[in-house]
Amino acid sequence: MDETEPTILAARFFGWNRRGPDIGRAFAEDLLKLREEGRIDGLPNRIVLR
Repeated sequence: MDETEPTILAARFFGWNRRGPDIGRAFAEDLLKLREEGRIDGLPNRIVLR
């Protein structure tokens, strides 16, 4: 999956139909943190769990 898919799914989980720039930015920051922690790899085109 690419970077946008998990953010869309997370927004749906919380009941949001769309993501504003603040929410999108927060999700992007979370994905970067997960990469820094070594939990995911391959941003932004293909996210792979480690």
